[in-house]
Amino acid sequence: MKSGFILLVAAAFSLGCSRGSQPSHSIKTIKAMYRTNEPFSFELSLNADAGYQWYYTVSDTTVVAIDSVSYKPYSGTPNQVGGLIIETFHCRTLQIGTCTLNLEEIRPWLRNVPPIDSLRYMVSVIKQ
Repeated sequence: MKSGFILLVAAAFSLGCSRGSQPSHSIKTIKAMYRTNEPFSFELSLNADAGYQWYYTVSDTTVVAIDSVSYKPYSGTPNQVGGLIIETFHCRTLQIGTCTLNLEEIRPWLRNVPPIDSLRYMVSVIKQ
């Protein structure tokens, strides 16, 4: 069976330099359907050189598992210094059900600052 793949390159946000400005964003929602025991992956842009990281929660780890995460430069040039990178989440379905992956791009040391980007990835797993 073919593995699923979704490219979700989030737009880069320009952060203002004025004191107290908060980036505004809306939560993007993606819906997908897979069969049981099916691998899938998705990619998100990441502003890592500015200190951001994608944090995620999985609503039901008995339905979907995130097996690993990998990174590559946005430009595709392996020797790139700085700039956006692409973070790939490698997942697989485990059993029939529904699951939501909630992801937020934040600076981990700024707990009271809202994320610059958020994604809700709703997965339905059906019989193989």
